[in-house]
Amino acid sequence: MKIDLFLIFSFFLIQALSYDKVAVEVVVESKCPWSGQFETEVAPKLIESIGDIFTMNFDFAAKYENNNNQLTFSCMHGPSECQGNRYELCAQKYYPDKWTYFNFIKCLDQDQSQIPFNAEKCGAKEGLDWNQMKECYSKESAQLLKDSIDSMNTKYPVKYVPTVFINGVEFCVWSSDDGKCPTWDDIRDKICELYQGPKPDACSK
Repeated sequence: MKIDLFLIFSFFLIQALSYDKVAVEVVVESKCPWSGQFETEVAPKLIESIGDIFTMNFDFAAKYENNNNQLTFSCMHGPSECQGNRYELCAQKYYPDKWTYFNFIKCLDQDQSQIPFNAEKCGAKEGLDWNQMKECYSKESAQLLKDSIDSMNTKYPVKYVPTVFINGVEFCVWSSDDGKCPTWDDIRDKICELYQGPKPDACSK
């Protein structure tokens, strides 16, 4: 019997694509040093090693008041952090490709004291359409930050940032001795454990 290798390959490819990716969600602050370390050191290692088997989304720790549909925000590291959070949310919305987003964040985090004033320079460096980003900041980012705060408070109330959730369950805190993630490998290993499809080679390391 003649075997159609293309059909066999297609069958296994469809099977592989049918597995749900592991959902990683992280609560951060744009000017928090620990958040910067996670975004620039931990996340890229995870993406490079097992990026095909998980998704990563960020929510932002902040507070807001809504007075007559006028949103005002307060953030741990001041108003400039709230602005930085809003730029990062715009980038997350319009540049969901992991590397584009994280290269933008890495550029911002090279000097967190300059956030959000370094956002346009970093956007240009990483090829972001800055007209689109400015429009997002002006028209959408306040609602994006409100939604992010609401999501965090509803699903993931946290005491410290960055806190890592995997498939909706708190896994560890990157910034505190209480529940601190020992190494990035522990996050990788948990993602590998939960993924039901064929494991990438990095899962066996």
